[in-house]
Amino acid sequence: MDSKAVSPLIGFVLLLAIIMGFIGIVQSRWVPEWNKAVEAEHLSKLESEISEIPKIMFISATTGKQGTVSIDAGCEYPSRGFLINPPTASTTVTAVPLRIEVEFNETMPNGSIFHYSPVNFTTYAIVVQPNYFYTQRPKIIIEHSAIIETSGGSAINISSPISFAKNKVHLFIVNATFGSISANRLLNLQFNPVSYGGDVFVKNATITVKVLNEAFDWWNKTLKDIFGAGNVTADKNSKKITIELFNTTLSTSYLIAQVSSGGSVKVSESVEPYRIVPLSNNTLSMLESEQREVSVKVLDIYSNPVRGYPYVGLSVVSGSDKCRIVSSSPQTDEEGKFKATVEALNAGNCKIEFLLYKISSQYNKTTYSITVSTLSGGSGGGFSAYFSPAAKGLIDIYHGPIDGFINSSNPPVETPSDLINDASWDQYSNDDVELAAYNDGYYSWWTGYVNYLEEYRSNAKSTQSSQRNHASQLFEFNVGDVQINSLKVLWNGIAWLGGQNNRNDGVVLYVWNGSSWEYLCDTTSSSEVWLECQKTGNFINNGKAYILIVQNHWTQTWSGNEDSYIYTDYIELDLFT
Repeated sequence: MDSKAVSPLIGFVLLLAIIMGFIGIVQSRWVPEWNKAVEAEHLSKLESEISEIPKIMFISATTGKQGTVSIDAGCEYPSRGFLINPPTASTTVTAVPLRIEVEFNETMPNGSIFHYSPVNFTTYAIVVQPNYFYTQRPKIIIEHSAIIETSGGSAINISSPISFAKNKVHLFIVNATFGSISANRLLNLQFNPVSYGGDVFVKNATITVKVLNEAFDWWNKTLKDIFGAGNVTADKNSKKITIELFNTTLSTSYLIAQVSSGGSVKVSESVEPYRIVPLSNNTLSMLESEQREVSVKVLDIYSNPVRGYPYVGLSVVSGSDKCRIVSSSPQTDEEGKFKATVEALNAGNCKIEFLLYKISSQYNKTTYSITVSTLSGGSGGGFSAYFSPAAKGLIDIYHGPIDGFINSSNPPVETPSDLINDASWDQYSNDDVELAAYNDGYYSWWTGYVNYLEEYRSNAKSTQSSQRNHASQLFEFNVGDVQINSLKVLWNGIAWLGGQNNRNDGVVLYVWNGSSWEYLCDTTSSSEVWLECQKTGNFINNGKAYILIVQNHWTQTWSGNEDSYIYTDYIELDLFT
């Protein structure tokens, strides 16, 4: 054999062996490292996309519009010449059933307590798990509006739960229409709101949430940090955590979750009515020939408004010669309200009834009792100075601070004129006055020493304060030149100092007798209350009656820890001859 011909062949084989060996080393050592970096980048992108889900859920539950989050379910490994890569890694999206149990006591507009019996709702956690080839496969859990990532037995927080805050809890009941889906392409997670837009102010509530095993310890710590360890009880065996709430605003939204790789899918599901709620005290006073709007609200089992519901009956059930129904809504509006206009005919008593017809269960009703009075009727007659947006000029409201220590036996020394003309006091606008015209959960409010007014729910907070000042509101009723021998004030609202459930919570009500303030009534409660105060005497001064509401104690520090708050939802004045 020719040695000169063999030598190049041997060299070529050796070179080929070296190249193949190098490729093998790159394939076995470097490619996994490169692809681990690809998977880490994909996981970071996936986390970012999924972190938008709670925000989208909240927006959907606020606006009533479908929300969509797109996630890139495929992890594609780049082509690298002679090197071998696996196919595009898929991602599995799984819906896991959980439970939420809710029970609460709600103070109704008529002062009664509505007990919401324990209701168990099925909700779903959504678990997203990328099926990587080179790294550990983590789970990203969307559960009770939090996003938690678990890997290797440990859980880390990606997004804190927007459902839970100390003074506001918003539960999301998520009904998933899928079980488990794996895909290596773009997936759309769609959230369709079915029940949304309501809240209740609860005196006390018990909420029990079931969580996934991997996230139990994380939830236990997180909820105790929010509500305090004494208000949270955890059962590791059942994976249930119970929260005790006090004087809190509670909302519950029901959403349907879908997964698709195409466009949006319409949802036709609806929730039937559960109860009918009066929006003012069930006992009303009216003058002959006076017309007044009376409203109720239709709610579903989630305490959200039922919109466009026509099956509300309305009738005068007694005293048809004393009052009549002038007009009524054809159906509930966007806030779930059903309205009627009632006209007082003759002095005496009558009752009107709103009857809610349900589709699959027994009807529900609420009744208003109306006392019709005449101003010229002598002793026992009455004059109602109830105000509403239709009665422009009937009421003016001012707010500001009152300095120093006061109580039922030590009333303020300032006159109504002093307060109105004080530079520290301001007048509510006509639009803001309307907030106190109906018991609807919207408050005209004042805190501390700062002019801060807006349409606010009962969880309103402010850190602004001024030392030694009571939050106070002055109501100036323009009733005209009438002579009376007694009056009655009906007030609905909330007031406290510093934090609720404090010994200095509540308000004191006074009436101006022409030379000084006289005590009417008071409360030391920090919950929403109805106060009914009656007083004998003539309290009309130049055609005006003045009612002063003062929070029980002044702001004691500059730090903002002892702010004084008043929230007025509704006020009514009745004058009797």
